[in-house]
Amino acid sequence: MQFDRLKRREFITLLGGIAAAWSLAARAQQVPVRRRIGFLLVGLSPESKAAKQFRLGLRDAGCSEGRDVVIEWRSANGDYSRVPALVADLVRSRSI
Repeated sequence: MQFDRLKRREFITLLGGIAAAWSLAARAQQVPVRRRIGFLLVGLSPESKAAKQFRLGLRDAGCSEGRDVVIEWRSANGDYSRVPALVADLVRSRSI
């Protein structure tokens, strides 16, 4: 009788250890989350000085475009009538 209890305890302990190890392994394999930023420019381009300053600010904050954040750039090239369509496009892409 006591032998059966010992086996049962060892089995439960082993099962708990396997579940814990499996959980830790699953967490270790998770892909890091990359943040997405929707950036709408009306009169500027993604190559403009202001956009470059934005990238520098991200870098200074410890973020790297492509590694930590993905930036979805949209530019209306000064045409304000294009803004609603560009906003809708960013919303569809789930960047904002």
